[in-house]
Amino acid sequence: MKKLNKTFLFTLFFLFLNLASTDEFDRGLEIALKADNSFSGYGDSKTNLKMLLKDRKGLITERVMEMILLEVPEDGDKSLIVFDSPRDVRGVSVLSHAHKTGSDEQWLYLPALKRVKRVASKNRTGPFLGSEFSLEDLSFQEVEKYSYEYLRDEDLEGKECHVIKRIPLDPYSGYTQQIVWISKSNSLIHQIHHFDRKSFHVKTQTFSGYKKYLNKFWRPDEIHMINHQTNKTTTLFFQDMTFNTGLSDKDFTQNSLKRSKLMVSGFYRDITKVFLVISLIFISSSLFSKVEKYGEVSFENRAFSEKGLFGQDKNHSSFTLSPEFYFESEDQKTSFTFKPKIRRDSLDDERNLFDIQDLSLIKVKNSYEIRIGIRRDFWGVTETVHRVDIINQTDQVESFDGEDKLGQPMINLSLERDWGVLDIYALLGFRERTFAGEKGRLRAPFLIDTDSAMYESSAENLRTDFAFRWSQSYRDLELALSHFSGTSREPEFIDKSISLKIPYYGIIEQTGLEALYIVGGLALKLEAISRSGQGDRFSAATAGFEYTQVGILSSRLDLGWIMEFNYDDRYQESPMVLGTRLTFNDMYDSQILSGVMRNDETGETNVFVEASRRVRNCCRLSFESIYFNGGNNSNSIQKMFEYLKQDDFVRFEFIYYLGN
Repeated sequence: MKKLNKTFLFTLFFLFLNLASTDEFDRGLEIALKADNSFSGYGDSKTNLKMLLKDRKGLITERVMEMILLEVPEDGDKSLIVFDSPRDVRGVSVLSHAHKTGSDEQWLYLPALKRVKRVASKNRTGPFLGSEFSLEDLSFQEVEKYSYEYLRDEDLEGKECHVIKRIPLDPYSGYTQQIVWISKSNSLIHQIHHFDRKSFHVKTQTFSGYKKYLNKFWRPDEIHMINHQTNKTTTLFFQDMTFNTGLSDKDFTQNSLKRSKLMVSGFYRDITKVFLVISLIFISSSLFSKVEKYGEVSFENRAFSEKGLFGQDKNHSSFTLSPEFYFESEDQKTSFTFKPKIRRDSLDDERNLFDIQDLSLIKVKNSYEIRIGIRRDFWGVTETVHRVDIINQTDQVESFDGEDKLGQPMINLSLERDWGVLDIYALLGFRERTFAGEKGRLRAPFLIDTDSAMYESSAENLRTDFAFRWSQSYRDLELALSHFSGTSREPEFIDKSISLKIPYYGIIEQTGLEALYIVGGLALKLEAISRSGQGDRFSAATAGFEYTQVGILSSRLDLGWIMEFNYDDRYQESPMVLGTRLTFNDMYDSQILSGVMRNDETGETNVFVEASRRVRNCCRLSFESIYFNGGNNSNSIQKMFEYLKQDDFVRFEFIYYLGN
C-alpha cells in the first residue's frame, strides 16, 4: 500500500511539472504574439538607415541605406534594402520574402555584374557586408518560426520586462536559442541575447529610442549589435520613417532590385545625341526631383611574365574616367541614367575609348516597366560560362573573362504577373565584338580587321533583332526560358590573308533554359541552349553547384565552393572549372576568388586568382593573376589557349570613387 502511494505521488508530481512546463510554453507564445501584434498593422513603410561599423580598435566605417517594407497579413512580410554608400557597394540590394512556415526567400543584386543572385537559406547566417548583423538578423522574425518558453519577469534598465526564450525551428538558423526581453507595458522588444550553434552567447542586440508614429506604430530609432567574441559593434540608426506610402507587391520583385547602367559607341552616337537631347528636355521640365552625381577614376597596370607571341611589350597600363549621373522622379516611377566612359591605354590603341556606357529612361507602371535606351541586361545563373547571356555583345578588350559587356540600344517591355515575368526585347542595331590590336596582349594568333566586318543580313549592323525571356521564382526553384532571333554575338572568321581575318556575323535562332534549385546551403545550377544558323544545329550546356561554408573554423570567414562542367556537342571535350571564394566579412569587404580550369582532352590547366579590398570609404584595390598551362605536346588536338601560353600576367588596379 505504501509503495502504491509513493507511485501515485510521483505520478502527480510529474504531471504537475508537465502542466507547469506547458503553461510556461503557452505563456511564452502569448507574450511573443503580443509583441508581434504591436508591430503589425503598418501596411507599408519607408526609412533611411545609417549603419556604423566599429572594430575593436575603435575605427568606424559608415554605410548608408534605404529600406522599404510591405506587410503581408496572410504570409511573412517583404523588405528591400538598397545600399547608397560606400561607393563601391552603392546599388547592392537585398530583397527578402519572409514566410510564416518554410524557408524565407532572399535575393542579392550586384550592380557591377548586373546580376540578381538567389541566397541559399543556409548562407544567411554569416556577417552581412562586414557588419555584426546577418541576413537572418535583417529578416522578419515571424512568430511561427520559433518555439517559445516563458522564463521570468525582471527589470531591464528601469523597464519591467517579460523574459522569454525562443528556439528557431529553421534547421539552418545560425542560432540555437535567443533570450528576449519584452516590455510588460507595451510589448516592445528591448533586448535579445543570441546563442550560436555551440550555445555560446555570441551577440547582444538592443533596441532604444522608441517613437510613436501616426499615434499607433512604435519603432526604435536605434538598434545596436555587439559581438562578444570579436568585441566589434554595429549600430543601425533609423531616419525619416514614413508609413502608408502606397507600396505594393510590384515594388518587391527582382525587377525592383535592378538599376540599369549601359554602354554605346560608333554608329549609335548619333542616336545617343538625339536621345540625350530629348532626355535633357524632360530633365529641364522638372520631371526629375532627385539628382545624383558620382563616378570613378581608375589606374590599371598589367605585367606579363615574358614578351608576347608576336613580340608585344611585357608591361602596359591604362587610365579610366567614368562619371555617372542618375535622375529620379519624386514618385520614383521614372528614372534616367547617363554614364560616359573615357579610357586611355599605353600600348594597345584598340583599348582607347571615348564612349557612353549608360543612357536609358525607365518608366514603371502598375503591371509593367518600359525601358528605352542603351542598356545591359544579364541572363543566366552559372558562374563561369554564360550560355544563355546573349542580349549584349562582349567587350573582349576590357577583360579576358568575357564578363564585361557593351551596351545594347533597345526597347524592353517587362510584364509582371502571377505566372512570372515576361521580358520582350526589340534590339535596335548591332554591336560588333571588340578585339585586341596588333600591340595588344591576350590576343588571337592573327589580326582581326574589324573595319571590314561582314554580315549575313543585308541590313548589316542596322538590323533589328528580337528576344523574349520568361522567368518565375518558386520557394526553392527558379526557372527561365528564352529565345533570341537575330545577329550572332559570336563571329566566325574569314581569311583575308595568312595573318589577317575578317569577322562574319551570321543570323541565328537560339533557345535557352535556366534552372536554379536550392537545397539547404547548396545551389544547383544549369544553363542550356540549342542554336541554329552557324552550320548544323548544336546544343551546349553548363551545369554545376555552389556551396558556401559559413563561419569556417568558428571564424568570420566564409568559404564558397564552385564546380561547373561544360558540354558542347561541337567539341569532343569541354573544360571543367573548380573555384573558391573566400569572403573575410570585414569592414573593407575583402575577398579572394581563385580557381582552376581543366581540359582533360588537351591537358590544359589554367589557374586564376582575384582579390580586392576597400581602402577607407574612397578607394578600392584589386589584384588579378592568370597562369596559362600549354597542355600536352600533341599537335593533333586543337587547344583553346595555346596562343596565350606566353601571356601569364598579374594586374593591379586602383579605383578612386567620385561624388556623393
